[in-house]
Amino acid sequence: MQADQASPHRCAILGGSASPICDSYPDWRTGTWRPPAGVTALHILVVGGGGGGGASIERGIGGTGGGSGAVVNSWLGAEDAPVRVAVGRPGAGGRGLGGPGEDGAASSFGRLTAAGGYGGLAYRGGTAGGGAGGGAYQPGAHGGNGGDGAAHGHPGAGGAPGTDADDPVPGTAGGAGRPLPPLDFRQVPVTPGAGGQGGHFGAARNGYGGGGGGGGAGVLVNLTGPSAQTGATGRNPADAAGGHGGTGYGAGGGGAGNIVIGARGGTGAAGVIYVEWSDLVTAAR
Repeated sequence: MQADQASPHRCAILGGSASPICDSYPDWRTGTWRPPAGVTALHILVVGGGGGGGASIERGIGGTGGGSGAVVNSWLGAEDAPVRVAVGRPGAGGRGLGGPGEDGAASSFGRLTAAGGYGGLAYRGGTAGGGAGGGAYQPGAHGGNGGDGAAHGHPGAGGAPGTDADDPVPGTAGGAGRPLPPLDFRQVPVTPGAGGQGGHFGAARNGYGGGGGGGGAGVLVNLTGPSAQTGATGRNPADAAGGHGGTGYGAGGGGAGNIVIGARGGTGAAGVIYVEWSDLVTAAR
């Protein structure tokens, strides 16, 4: 894909949409983008793809949530030449007994790169930049809280363990990640999404109720963004529910609930590239 035409807008979103404010390319995956003529500086947001949630581990232990993609925020000098741009795809949910979620792919804008989030692994939540995966669980317990994320690609914390099987309680929210640093974008707001909620325990309370962990939080552009998938649930209402995916670009997928051995984890959300320019931007650099 190539985008180099003149535009009346002062921002572009590749791999997503903030329409009608920005040029939007929701189907963007890889290609070249040319800055508008006369622009000398660009403010760039790069978000990696979210990791997939893990499959259920065994009867009684749900899967872990996926981590969200790293977040990179930078100024770049604009040149009258195409820039190679790639938007990270999301990681698929794990499948099969204890199958790990797939890692999300990195996003890049020229030399700027944001890593994808890690997929949920057996007994350990995924980690990444903007949020963290859900926790690992004891038999009959609910999904644990997701740990805090971290900005600028540092690892997020692992999710907390679930409660003991003797006293199962409803699932709790996955971590929403630490607040993003001041991004100072002028055309649209860029804000953190929310972590996914952990899945509830099985209604039968028979030791086979471990709910899936919530996925890590992503990033919202102009207060909008996708939601990662919820992990699979069993075949009937007595089964433990899968964890919800996080919200926002680069969010992590939810972990699968148990009962169905190897139930599939949720797929993460794709990353995004947001580019901004204006008279104020060019004057600032």
